[in-house]
Amino acid sequence: MVLPIEPTRVTFCAFSDASFMSNKSLHAHQGTIIFVTTPELLGNQKAVVAPIAWTSKKVPRIVRSTLSAEAAALSNSVDRLLWIRMMWAWISNPNCEWSNPEQVLESQTRSAVVTDCRSMYDILTRTAVPSCSEHRTTIECLLIRERLKANCDVRWVSSQAMLADCLTKTMDASVLRQCLMTGRYSLFDEQEVLKTRADKRQRLQWIKNQAGSPETENAERKETASCDQVAECQNVQSERKSELEDFWKTGPHDAIHRVHVKPRYQRFVPIGVTGCPVEIKCLSASRETRVSGWGTEKDFWTGSRGAASFPFLWTGETVFRKQLRDKKMND
Repeated sequence: MVLPIEPTRVTFCAFSDASFMSNKSLHAHQGTIIFVTTPELLGNQKAVVAPIAWTSKKVPRIVRSTLSAEAAALSNSVDRLLWIRMMWAWISNPNCEWSNPEQVLESQTRSAVVTDCRSMYDILTRTAVPSCSEHRTTIECLLIRERLKANCDVRWVSSQAMLADCLTKTMDASVLRQCLMTGRYSLFDEQEVLKTRADKRQRLQWIKNQAGSPETENAERKETASCDQVAECQNVQSERKSELEDFWKTGPHDAIHRVHVKPRYQRFVPIGVTGCPVEIKCLSASRETRVSGWGTEKDFWTGSRGAASFPFLWTGETVFRKQLRDKKMND
């Protein structure tokens, strides 16, 4: 896929995200993906995006909170973004004063770094000195703000629109896959989005403050009825959705089954799919695909045809086997 961008209009946008440590993982993780794009993206318009650098790894130090993890990840993302911008400036003009990066980047097109952490966004966009209970995080935020002065903006998006989210945890990566497939993305005006959220909260607060008046009671009854209808509709949709969701089952013996209720074209690969009864590394490389009304196919899911597609939609199940390596070694 070729995405032509004029050299004079090249700019860069970095998406940064982090996940705090959990019971399963004792380390926080960070993810960064940097795109080449055009100035239209910073103008909240749909623009061409092409990935040129990405990383997914552990945060190199112990952090105390989600904000600390986001600050560490964003700091690394900003450093990587500035380095790539300097490389592009030198490629465009080998005679540039690369020893003075602030001056060089001032003449380049404006870039952006995107986060879905609202607290981090507020700290970096306020005119006051950043302050939080963790002094190290405050220092990190001051350093990030200083580096952003090199002709770079910080932008905020909701978690649903964060492209680097799937680089930090096991989750659905359809948003990133769709962006990579189309080569297009757009940002939104943060102030408008946050204002809409604030207006909804204010309306709910007004209803609570006016509780007791006839008008408010009527409004509350209508709001309650509407919420009940929505909840009932959501419950019905959830039940229907659960009936159409794929699921895992085990047995007999050492077999692990993935039952496919939703029609699909591609053969099934367990990478990135949650709920597997065993760890993926415990599955053997062999796979048995049982297509309803068609037949059975045996192959290897780790090969080049692991996610190859059938020429038709199919349902059925994919059967994996547990590795017997450890058992043989013990014998």
